[in-house]
Amino acid sequence: MRLLPVSKTHGPELIEAATDAVTPLQAQELLREMAAELGVGDDTILPAFEDPAEWLVKEANLPANVTPENSELADPEARHRLAAVFDRGLTTPTGFVLPIQAWQGKAGLRWYSERWHLRRGHVFLVPGDSPVGYRLPLASLPHLPESDYPY
Repeated sequence: MRLLPVSKTHGPELIEAATDAVTPLQAQELLREMAAELGVGDDTILPAFEDPAEWLVKEANLPANVTPENSELADPEARHRLAAVFDRGLTTPTGFVLPIQAWQGKAGLRWYSERWHLRRGHVFLVPGDSPVGYRLPLASLPHLPESDYPY
């Protein structure tokens, strides 16, 4: 994988030319480098997991003579998805998340991050095939009244 430099004035504009699949640990390392470049703490990088409740229900609904590894499901996509999740394991992160936001102030553009506090204690992704960034459980984030927004 080849990464082009990050521009401090324009934000994290990364262009990536990947020939192989990127692993979650490589994604975590990239986020650490981004956090350092943007001046936010890497302690706000969170692992994101497939939702075990969702997948355990899917497994429980399989016929008694079928396992996730040797599924006889008719839909090849569903078969592949089920096998991939159980091969990786439900306790292994699917990816990592770095919540960041740009704020324009008198001193110029600054980047801010925060540690997400979720009711279930971890980032459990919305089910689906999309990349991690499209499956974030944003509805699970704490409600903030407009008076608390950092204007």
